Amino acid sequence: MALAKVAGTKIRGGTYHLNISIPPEIRHLHKGRALLTGTLKTADPKVAANEVIRARAQLLEQVEETARSADVNARLAELPPDQRALYDRAGGLEGLLEAFQSTQTARAFLAAGDLSTMTDTEEFPPDPLEIELAAAEHRAASAALEGIARREAKTLRSLGEKVEVPGGDLSGVAELAEAFIRAKEYTIQNAESVRYTVRRWIEFHGDQPLAKLSRAHLAEFDDAARDLPVAREWLKKPMRTAVAAAQKGNLDRVSYKVRERLINHLKALSAFALNKGALTVDPWVGYKIDKPKGKIAEASTQKRKGFPPEQVKAILAYVAATTHADTADHWLPMLSAYSGARREELGQLLVEDVLTGGDIPALRITDEDEVQKVKNEHSLRVIPVPPVCIERGFLDFVARRRQAGGAMLFLEEYTDKRHQKTLREMTPDSRGRLTEIYGGRFSRKVLAPLGIKTKGQGFHALRHSWTDAARRAKIDPEIRRLIAGRLDGEDATEARYGSSDLLTEKLEALKQVAKFVEA
Repeated sequence: MALAKVAGTKIRGGTYHLNISIPPEIRHLHKGRALLTGTLKTADPKVAANEVIRARAQLLEQVEETARSADVNARLAELPPDQRALYDRAGGLEGLLEAFQSTQTARAFLAAGDLSTMTDTEEFPPDPLEIELAAAEHRAASAALEGIARREAKTLRSLGEKVEVPGGDLSGVAELAEAFIRAKEYTIQNAESVRYTVRRWIEFHGDQPLAKLSRAHLAEFDDAARDLPVAREWLKKPMRTAVAAAQKGNLDRVSYKVRERLINHLKALSAFALNKGALTVDPWVGYKIDKPKGKIAEASTQKRKGFPPEQVKAILAYVAATTHADTADHWLPMLSAYSGARREELGQLLVEDVLTGGDIPALRITDEDEVQKVKNEHSLRVIPVPPVCIERGFLDFVARRRQAGGAMLFLEEYTDKRHQKTLREMTPDSRGRLTEIYGGRFSRKVLAPLGIKTKGQGFHALRHSWTDAARRAKIDPEIRRLIAGRLDGEDATEARYGSSDLLTEKLEALKQVAKFVEA
């Protein structure tokens, strides 16, 4: 009688043999073999099925262990020098875990013997001086052990281990930064920027206790930041390594703005620590960055410039001919060129943000929905839909989206796992941005084919193009700022809730600007 078939086996000579695919990432553990084979020495299908389950479980364990090791190795490469030295002295991750547990045990024993916790029934040293000396020795030993445990815990956390760091959440710059990010409710992008600064700081100085931070530390870091290389290949290299390479190879350095951002992040963190009571004195308050004096003419040429009208015309014609009429790719360039709105402001519009109930169809730029963000309060505004966009079918598009029951106004092309393209509503990326990927696509699929390759020019240049057109149209500066969301210290209320008269003035301005956008 033939044996019953069992998944993961082959039948040979009246017995079951393993026949399981080995995942590619662990084949090196099996001498490069793609299949796990071998006799199970049984003709019982139930026994064979259990053996297959056991073999697959072992393979899964190997996959998980391999992934864990790869993750540890990747994190290990990013450890600052002081943490790497601690890891090496412990002989690896397991040794470091054991060392941390031993340190914690020693702290517990020391705490149990604290003189301040003794009861009246315990025997005290008779001499008050001996009591004071013993207490001092206890405090010193306790502080030393806490410092060791803190360094070990921070290293373990850098390697992905979930351990508590003695001293509390604000015991170092890394913990301080996370508390700062939570308190400020930063976007993913801004949070990553702060974390990058902190990573550079720790790479350079180590994660010292907040109380030990000094003005000299910041000045030394600031001086070294001048020599950070600009090339992306150095982004993940330790700061001292990157700086030394830039100095030795005379590599291009980061701009003053990058250095300014690093220092401003750190100053914001120290001010936050002072406010939260983690510092009694802010060592970095009032620190000023030495700004290099450059040529005015050179700085002027480096400023972002808009596309000239003939390029705007070419861009809009190309987009109209090559993109789907319901996508952000189709409408964002036109709306930005004729309204001056920012890319993200437009890409995050909801269907309900297109106001068509009044005499003047308008766009409401807001941050009311959880996926919406604006640059500042001056960006909150209502602007008329540019008449040119209406002429080219924008309100018809809006009607289609309303009829479809859409939430987000714009769609985007999406390639699924089967490599098939379909349309879906705009979706935030891992950083919470809706149009970051589109911005790169605009440069690759619109500017590049048109031969527009001016350095630093991307989608945002359309906003500058609109500003240039508004100047040529001699639009009142206040109205121009209200439309573009640049109030420069003026009252933001008008921009946020503008009256019908204000919308009328904005509409007339947009009509005048339109004459200069593509001509």
